[in-house]
Amino acid sequence: MRYFFSLLLLAFCLIAQAKNDLTRQKIKGMAKTITEIEYNANGDSLKYKTVARYNDTGNLIDYCTYSAKGTLLSRALFVYNDTTGVLIEERRYKADSSLIVKVAYVFDDMGNKTEEHNFDVSGKEFMKVLSKFDIKGNRSVKDSYNEFGILFLKANSKFDPQGHEISIKEYDSHHGLKFEIGYEYTASDANGNWIQRTTLKNEEPSSITKREIVYW
Repeated sequence: MRYFFSLLLLAFCLIAQAKNDLTRQKIKGMAKTITEIEYNANGDSLKYKTVARYNDTGNLIDYCTYSAKGTLLSRALFVYNDTTGVLIEERRYKADSSLIVKVAYVFDDMGNKTEEHNFDVSGKEFMKVLSKFDIKGNRSVKDSYNEFGILFLKANSKFDPQGHEISIKEYDSHHGLKFEIGYEYTASDANGNWIQRTTLKNEEPSSITKREIVYW
């Protein structure tokens, strides 16, 4: 399995990424940091916060998750090839800086992340995610497989004309609907990026997310 992981990393150096992370996320303008703060459905109780930092080429540097009290819960670091700018791997850490997961990606000719391979600290692959994208670069299908190659979760997404994800339906391995998530976007900044969104689970409001974007 370590050999397979090494082959994946080598292959990434040969793949040209047609777009950066900001483009994949449909962010308009060159963002330096994106902070997302999630509240309960009433908007009066903080649930957690995430902070994503980007370099001046529009790619993720790190992604941190914090509790409602501001305690660091996890951190992900992204490593790129110095010459090509291609993503080599993602490394996910606990709050105590101990490594828990390494992630390797495969990109298609349009720069979409079509495969995600998750490895534990011993180098064993325990999960694989295969994704399909529409002609606008929106991920419409996300299939998750366990270490034995068995599908255990399937997610289908729909998007509005602006590229905002508006619904996700998740199914189990028997294609039974587990739940449906919907998104309603209620505010945008001067660049046209959303800064407030309501999440609905099974058509009931479950949380409100406020987003703060700092640009270069």
